[in-house]
Amino acid sequence: MARTRVAPVHAPGLETEDAPTRPSTLMALARIFRFEYLAATFPGLTITLWLCAKSPKELLGRAPLEGLAVVALVIFACLGINAIVDREIDGQYLTEKNQIASAVGAVGLARIWTIIAVMNVVALALTVDLCIQFQSWMPFALASAQALFAYGYSVPPLKFKLRGVLAHAISLALGVVALPFILSAYSYLGGVPAILAVFIVGFSVAQYGFEFANQALQFFVLTFQLVEVQH
Repeated sequence: MARTRVAPVHAPGLETEDAPTRPSTLMALARIFRFEYLAATFPGLTITLWLCAKSPKELLGRAPLEGLAVVALVIFACLGINAIVDREIDGQYLTEKNQIASAVGAVGLARIWTIIAVMNVVALALTVDLCIQFQSWMPFALASAQALFAYGYSVPPLKFKLRGVLAHAISLALGVVALPFILSAYSYLGGVPAILAVFIVGFSVAQYGFEFANQALQFFVLTFQLVEVQH
């Protein structure tokens, strides 16, 4: 006698828990490179556009747009590297932060590192073009310094974020705020007026304050979760 297969019956209301779904590749990449930060990052990246441009025509100039692209690529590459390095810690959160770890697993380390490498190659090419336009090594020096502090925030053996509050502050303030601002201003003006120094310092301190508060809150949430699990 031939056996017949009976399809499982899904009665409404009987399902207890949906199986976890893997995020799409695009959604996973958006989480890894923290595209949700765009709303806060974009004003900071483009503020030099309004402070330094001398005419509307300069707003869309070749050098200013290249400078903006370089600092943005380094910042988002930094976020991608941090997602890879912190994937085990992020996976312990019960908040939305654990979705970053899931996204890293969905995309795969090899693919993420490839994307980060492409970002850096593009940033380097744009930086070299800026050097040619201004006949100066200053864009390369600024971009290299930004990469050092931004990537050194997470990448061993530097790992500035684990070397105390001062190293944490210097790394973040220089890598994602001050040096990007200086490079962006340089790409507009071909130099950085001393009058901008006060604004750069104040802007860096304010931005770092927001970031430090955000990370402190995340650490408190994780610590609270671990205490609850132990009890």
